[in-house]
Amino acid sequence: MSTTGLEKESLEAHVDLCAERYGQMKKDLEMLAHGINNTNTRLDNLENLIITIDNRLSEKENNALRSIIRIAGILIFGLLGSLATVVWYFFTNSIIQ
Repeated sequence: MSTTGLEKESLEAHVDLCAERYGQMKKDLEMLAHGINNTNTRLDNLENLIITIDNRLSEKENNALRSIIRIAGILIFGLLGSLATVVWYFFTNSIIQ
């Protein structure tokens, strides 16, 4: 006799089989909930890691920008100094002659 046939004839068999089915469903749901909790924990860790990487990249970008500004400033002041020297040379030589 099949399980459904036995259940149709015996209420006690039906109750016992339903209890087993619900017990297994409960275990499956608990495993699913545990898996979801693990996934959420891993996603939280991943989010923290991404934030850390973003902060480090921003810091490196700021440091690189500062370096570029320093180098540009040095070059500008160097060129201005050279230009001032050339202007001074021509100015002093034109007065002497």
